[in-house]
Amino acid sequence: MPRRPPRSTALAIALAKRLLAKYRAHYRARHDTELPVLLVAGTAGKSSTTLLLKNLFERDGWRVYSGARPAQCLNSVTGLSMVLGEFESDFEGKMALFHKLWFLLRGWVVYLSKRLDLPQKSILIYEVGFNEQGESEYFREVFAPSVAGVVLTNLTSEHAFGFAEEFDRVEYARYRETIPAYWQQALEDETLSGRLRNIALEQFKLLALTSRYAVPLVIGTIDNGVLTNFNEELHTPKRYTPKVSRTQDFILESDGLAMGRELLLPRTFAKNAFILDTVALHFQISKGVVASTLTHLEVPNGRFSLLRGVTGSQIVDSTYNSDPASLEGFLILFEEVVSEFALRQKKRTLPAPYGAAPKHTLILGEMRELGSEARGAHARILERVVALSEAYAEYIEDIFLVGQEWLELDDEVKKQAEATRYLRFRKQLFKVFLRAGDINRLLDLEQVRAGSWFWLKGSQNTVFLELVVAHLLADTKDEGRLCRRGQTWDEHRAAYK
Repeated sequence: MPRRPPRSTALAIALAKRLLAKYRAHYRARHDTELPVLLVAGTAGKSSTTLLLKNLFERDGWRVYSGARPAQCLNSVTGLSMVLGEFESDFEGKMALFHKLWFLLRGWVVYLSKRLDLPQKSILIYEVGFNEQGESEYFREVFAPSVAGVVLTNLTSEHAFGFAEEFDRVEYARYRETIPAYWQQALEDETLSGRLRNIALEQFKLLALTSRYAVPLVIGTIDNGVLTNFNEELHTPKRYTPKVSRTQDFILESDGLAMGRELLLPRTFAKNAFILDTVALHFQISKGVVASTLTHLEVPNGRFSLLRGVTGSQIVDSTYNSDPASLEGFLILFEEVVSEFALRQKKRTLPAPYGAAPKHTLILGEMRELGSEARGAHARILERVVALSEAYAEYIEDIFLVGQEWLELDDEVKKQAEATRYLRFRKQLFKVFLRAGDINRLLDLEQVRAGSWFWLKGSQNTVFLELVVAHLLADTKDEGRLCRRGQTWDEHRAAYK
């Protein structure tokens, strides 16, 4: 039985439905066809994919309605109404209720007064985010009866606290026929976590809105596998294997295209090139536009940005969020770069300006919103970190952990200082901080080793490792490339300085 939304959400649903119906009716009357709507869901990677698709269509001359921007990506029902109304607000902080009421009032004014002028090449590309079980019903109600296509990015354990431990077989039976047969078998696999299957099911329920989709091949990890029927027939499940080379600047390349020289992307990001190409073919967008979009790749702030730090250091900024699968991918990327430096040092082929392989500092925020899976997920990550620290000891300067969740792995009495706590795991001692600002007080900028690397992987809203990135930046102008900008976020971060 569909859940009943809170009153404020019900009002947002009503407004979003009316606005979208207004857009669709205008477009149908003017162009005698349906307004194309693309939904991007999944767990990790959906904001980057949404922004990438938006850039693709804009480069081809489309008018794009989307909440995707480098500084912020909207993904709620309320956010959808803001996108269609072409205005934005801020729902965070002590004035959240006032802001929401103001938004609803403003939204109805937009609905009653907005004059539309949608050209033929118009499209709505929207990121759909779920925090709890049953939430997809809100979006299904808004976007029914159909959309042009759905892209699911990855299916992993993120925002898991709002999902049940036991797999919802009743809901699965309702939607089973709309789910690809390839995935029916996976969702019926009793050896998989019921919570993880519930998370995947919530995403798959969107496929009932469309006959066109691109979905991942694996559950619980991030992979280059794609299954798609975007272009008339169901493609054989395949893993997209790009021609990858790590150049002097460690840039991901695919088929000769450098994907964003201000980014340090993991190999699994190459799947996005395949998704882009698939969608472009369906909408008759040329290969040249696809190539241009990838060459000038833009992803949301705080996702694998490569920034210049003090004393010629490099900062890998992935501070927006963290979950088990994306953090595992981050550590794979970390090992790839460190091992490449180590290999080049042995071959004496280090790129300028390195006289020796640089030292690396790893700063990892706790993974939030994992519910009962939190302890096991953090333990598995630390197992990986211990292995890396042993394999690359001479290249690692330090490892810092941030957040209470890490301390839950140590049942012993921790040695405590004013700002630093210590966690003993597998006979290795880790420094643990509860606030990002404590790391900043420890990191003396004058003592930062020239040419060193800092790797930061953050978490959802409560760790704020972007404070550490800002502290390390060589040029304060680059703060505009950090995540969570604005006065409200500054107020939130104040307690973590």
